[in-house]
Amino acid sequence: MPKHTPFPTGAWNYVQQAERDETGERPDDYEHPSEAPIRLKVAIVGAGVGGLATAVALRRDGHEVHVYEDAPALSELGAGIQVPPNSLTIMHKWGVEEAIKAKSVEPKNLWWKRWQDGKVIAKTRYKPDFEENFGVPYRVIHRAHLHEALHDKAVDLGVRIHLGHTVASYDPERPSIRFTNGKEVVPDLLVAGDGLKSTARQVITGERIPLRSHGFAAYRACVPVEEMRKNRLIAKNMDFERDQSHVMSYPIKGGEDWNLVITVPEQKEPCHWDDYSRQSLSIMRSFYAGWDPTLIEILKLVKTTFKWPVQDIPQLDSWTSPSKKMLILGDAAHAMLPSMAAGASIAIEDAYALAQALRLIQSRHQLPDAIATWESVRIPRYGDAGSQLSTYVYATSRGRTTAESEGSIDGSGAVGVFVRSGGGGQVGLGEGWRWRWAEDGRPGYIEEGGHLFDDLGTTLRLG
Repeated sequence: MPKHTPFPTGAWNYVQQAERDETGERPDDYEHPSEAPIRLKVAIVGAGVGGLATAVALRRDGHEVHVYEDAPALSELGAGIQVPPNSLTIMHKWGVEEAIKAKSVEPKNLWWKRWQDGKVIAKTRYKPDFEENFGVPYRVIHRAHLHEALHDKAVDLGVRIHLGHTVASYDPERPSIRFTNGKEVVPDLLVAGDGLKSTARQVITGERIPLRSHGFAAYRACVPVEEMRKNRLIAKNMDFERDQSHVMSYPIKGGEDWNLVITVPEQKEPCHWDDYSRQSLSIMRSFYAGWDPTLIEILKLVKTTFKWPVQDIPQLDSWTSPSKKMLILGDAAHAMLPSMAAGASIAIEDAYALAQALRLIQSRHQLPDAIATWESVRIPRYGDAGSQLSTYVYATSRGRTTAESEGSIDGSGAVGVFVRSGGGGQVGLGEGWRWRWAEDGRPGYIEEGGHLFDDLGTTLRLG
């Protein structure tokens, strides 16, 4: 069990099972909006998933929330994104589940296939296992649709979103933000969710934190499912792997499109990429010459693609200013590799936990203590998530042959993440993954967390 795990996984599963009614269904998780004891004026920089999730969480508690976004119009780049139970349960509490359900897909299985011939190496059953274990299913969705759902909920709640506001400077102690248009904002709490290339991160840490490259890049693309149906060789939900390349694919847009994440080795830093290599279909396809014919047929259907760097940041010692009136969250605080499929879900946890922390205060003077409490819980949570969710794709490929990697998946699991749960290559969910997905804000966050603070050796000091 991870060092900071606030609630033993086995006990958590027992509690979940005890909550099911006679029909076997989990009780409704929706939480009605409530008024926090102290209403704060909160300024959020960044209208991505982390920023909008924070806006929803805080506005539901009655805080005055303003979101400031650099872009002149809202648009979410990228393609598919995975929505695991930890974040989906939180969004159920916020009343966003219908919007997510309408545009997402619930995959039945994850298939691992050999790169040369498409032979099934192993299978992990998603449906009904996830709902039985965690109360909600595992979903996949286009990032733009997740972004849209959070944006619409935020606007419905009364969040004010200000576009075309570029930050010129921060004062983390006051706190305040000055924008390039001359406007200045002085909130009670300043939250920066400004992404991987965050400028607020340096304000918090006092130094420039370089992005870490890992020798990989990922081409992202979408293919219409209607086109795939015309080709009988094309199978569903594939995961091909060989050496330092792999392809992960799944349906999005309610099953209309097929999302592809095509990982390739790349030693150049992104600043040295040219526009041609970023968008070249021929370069992307060249990495997969000689692979399974089914995959080749899928890649032939790709009309446009774009190459993204695979980068993250080292774990930070702090996510808050000394005054505890400014904080960073989401990718600004803990940018994670895409193979971990956890960046957005951990950001949504950040938002939910922040709202819980602010419910504890009875005066504005207690705000620093609440933020310190939030930080004391979230940094260990992220650190354990990062250590548990080892980058299995890269770890299996480095220093091991394809046969050795396949043997690991087929037998005792992939790098300690998956474990075998039955014969015939059936791969179940390891404890590290169970711990991550069960962390949905029931026992083990701040609101109900007396035992949590005892476990962490943390005293909640308010007043």
